Order: sequence, then structure tokens, then C-alpha cells
Amino acid sequence: GPASDGHAPLGSAPRSGLAPELRPAAAAADVIARSLRERERRRQAQDEWRALAMAVDRLCLWALLALTGGCALGTGLDAALHRPPDTPFP
Repeated sequence: GPASDGHAPLGSAPRSGLAPELRPAAAAADVIARSLRERERRRQAQDEWRALAMAVDRLCLWALLALTGGCALGTGLDAALHRPPDTPFP
């Protein structure tokens, strides 16, 4: 049916009312419109996946930084808190 603005949606105009020489042009316009809609849908999906990949990447970065920092802190504290005895070889 017609869109809210009173015009038929792109690609849904009946071709029977067109002059015969305009029907191939209308068909080509429909193909182009479908292609543009599909390209836009694909671009939106790629943008969504890109955003998800960036979020996972950031999460992995923070996990790696926390692990590396924790290991470095643990190693430093281990060395600072474990002194050799006064007489190591009795």
C-alpha cells in the first residue's frame, strides 16, 4: 500500500500503467533500489560486528593488563617479603 507520505514505496509501483518503453527503466530502478537497500543492510551489520569486536578487544586488553600487573605485583611482593635466614647453611 502507499507509504504514510502518500507515495508508493520504492520498487512497488505497478508497471502496468507505464508506457512499454519505460518498463525496462522501471525494472532497472527496482534492481538498483534493492541493491542499495541490501548494501545499507550489509553496512549496518558490519558496523555492529565492528563495534562488538572493539568491545571484546578492549575487554581482552584490560584482562591482559590486570593479569600482567597482578603477576608483576605478586613477584615484587614475593621477593620483598621473603628474606633469607641469617644462617642459611647451618
